[in-house]
Amino acid sequence: MPAVNEVAPVRSNQDFIDKDREINMLRRKLNAAERERDEFKKSAEELTEKLSNERWTSRAKQAWLKRSMEDMALLEAANNALSKAMSTLRRNIGDGINS
Repeated sequence: MPAVNEVAPVRSNQDFIDKDREINMLRRKLNAAERERDEFKKSAEELTEKLSNERWTSRAKQAWLKRSMEDMALLEAANNALSKAMSTLRRNIGDGINS
């Protein structure tokens, strides 16, 4: 049998064009995914900062509420003491007038 030279199939230009299009499409997808990742990261950072601010605000409000309740308790105690003193004073004045 005579020797037959087998030639590897040659790629056509269309194969290279198709691969080039596929590579470009994948690059665009990668760029879009990177933008989405950056936007997601920025959004996550903003939400984290907002949550931190809300927690700080919540703690500040809790501290203010606690101080307000303590102030109200002091005012109530002062009011009770004043009421008792006024009652005693009225009694003493009444006793002084009646005697």
